[in-house]
Amino acid sequence: MLMVSLIRLLLRLFRPERIIQIRRMPLASNLRFHLLGLTLAFVVAVAAISLNTGALFTGVAWPIIAILVFLFALGTYIGGPFVLLAALLSLLPATPSSPPSFFFLFHALSEWYFIGYAFGAILAIFYNDLIFLHLLAFGQKQIKIAFAYDTAQPINIIKSPMETEEAALLEVLKSVTFYIKQLDENSAARIPNAQALTDLIRQAKQKMCDRPRPEMCDDNPVENQKCLKKIFDSISLPGDNLDEQIDELQRRLAAGDPAALELVEEHIEPLVEQYLKLEERKFYHYHLEAPPAKPYTIVFVANPKIHKRIGPPAFEKDPIINDLDLFLRGVDRALAGLEADDVLGRPEIWSRVRVITIFDPCVAEALVEEYQTTAVIDGQVIDNLVNPMESANFAKVIENHLTSIGLDLTDVDVVFAMTASPTHDRSTAYYADWDELTVTRENQSAPGKEFGYAPDPNSQKDGEILAPVLNVSPFFRKHDFGSESFGRVALNVVGARQKVFIHEFAHAMSSASHGMICDEYADQFYVEHICLENAPPPTPKFYVNRIERNKAGLPDNRVIPVHEIFAEYNGVLFHSDLAHPSARENWVGYFPERHSPGLGCIMDRETGPYRFDKLISRFMYDRLVAKLNRP
Repeated sequence: MLMVSLIRLLLRLFRPERIIQIRRMPLASNLRFHLLGLTLAFVVAVAAISLNTGALFTGVAWPIIAILVFLFALGTYIGGPFVLLAALLSLLPATPSSPPSFFFLFHALSEWYFIGYAFGAILAIFYNDLIFLHLLAFGQKQIKIAFAYDTAQPINIIKSPMETEEAALLEVLKSVTFYIKQLDENSAARIPNAQALTDLIRQAKQKMCDRPRPEMCDDNPVENQKCLKKIFDSISLPGDNLDEQIDELQRRLAAGDPAALELVEEHIEPLVEQYLKLEERKFYHYHLEAPPAKPYTIVFVANPKIHKRIGPPAFEKDPIINDLDLFLRGVDRALAGLEADDVLGRPEIWSRVRVITIFDPCVAEALVEEYQTTAVIDGQVIDNLVNPMESANFAKVIENHLTSIGLDLTDVDVVFAMTASPTHDRSTAYYADWDELTVTRENQSAPGKEFGYAPDPNSQKDGEILAPVLNVSPFFRKHDFGSESFGRVALNVVGARQKVFIHEFAHAMSSASHGMICDEYADQFYVEHICLENAPPPTPKFYVNRIERNKAGLPDNRVIPVHEIFAEYNGVLFHSDLAHPSARENWVGYFPERHSPGLGCIMDRETGPYRFDKLISRFMYDRLVAKLNRP
């Protein structure tokens, strides 16, 4: 056995692994040394004042102390340059005086400040290294496999509610349940599956330590060995020891014996899982007895080429198509952002989402282009946007790959075209059914789950005219089960914040025909003007999270104030965000209320904690549930 292990180790050194495992910890394991250093530096400086170190601040007037605290707080906000200043001051001599001068006090606090920063930075570095060594050497069970990727295949299903679709992960981590299903469904492969299943049972048996004192083992393995023997005896498996009985079990499984299959499924599987802990190594802990017939499907595809901005047709190779590691890191960051969301990440939703990756350097089509017109947002010219190409380009790239795994374009809901453009690093998205607008088609006959939407019922009170969506109140649309064209995202993985992935997903999962989720950080920027070479399409039917105040409808062109009630959705009233800049008169549109004043909206561009508006959250949840229950 030792010789076999050594040979396998040597082979791995000279032969690259076909299956790449993307591993992730459930909790963040990395401390940012600069931020921790700044935090501790300020805490130490304030503590030095509070504790009056060396009676340094005795007799010092409180305004001087307040100014010192303000200066060090400002310096902490500035960051690096102030740390360098504190380091230089700590090296310079300072002459004490009575009473102490302002410079002397500042110098003394600078020494404490720099000590705090150095301690915090070193602590973070050591912590990160120790965590890494701990996980690498002692804590393998703490690392979960987020997904596995097969480099021999251009297309991989890396996450699916139907576990048998996760082929690459099953190559790494094949559970007892997997082999039971294979034995039950694939009679032609019973012999190798029976062998693999009994190998798992032998591995678990070997880990049942045979100590004279069972209490030394937390899981009482001696009793488990006896239990395993009793289980085998219960269906009369001949043999004097466990190994002989396992051999007999393998023969019966290979012959398709239903009693042997039931025995493994009901009695032996819990013992095997107890010792091998296969399920614990998976990042997603769910098992669906009845997965959806058509899971919600998100596709991540590496963009082969970038269509250059304006002028004759010109293309350049996308750097990401030569960098599989960058692509997979981008996919993992996307999944981390999506699964953390309060709507998409809910267990009943995320457990039923299928995720597919496509990485094919041989593809010739471009999926991403540099934004073809000049966008002006809040008076600022934005010329570093990447934009999704036409859906026909996406179809050419992904259709054949989908066919190879038994799917087609109608199974796809959202596609992320991942790019690493060095010059255009801002991402954009097209709504689902965007192509319908260009042919003035509403697809009202398509099946879906109907919902009601009504702008503020008081919007026309006292003769004032508020012209919201379609000038109709109320009206009905539907969460369509399928889409004429899936939502498309052009996402630059270089420097993209975690928020970008879920922000662009919200655009792409909404519908150009039945409700768009738009940006909330700009007023006069409309998505229907994006990258159109011909005449613009008809005005979109409505934005879920935006209502416009009609200036032209009033005799004196007055701007109608934002109404307290934003809209009624499926019988529930949602308020307007009166604290948003859109509440001012110089904005034409306004938006729904946030969950709390301290939480920025994902569709806005603020930093800090974020979450979808109340109305967006409800709309997205209903739309996802409708698609997960489609026939």
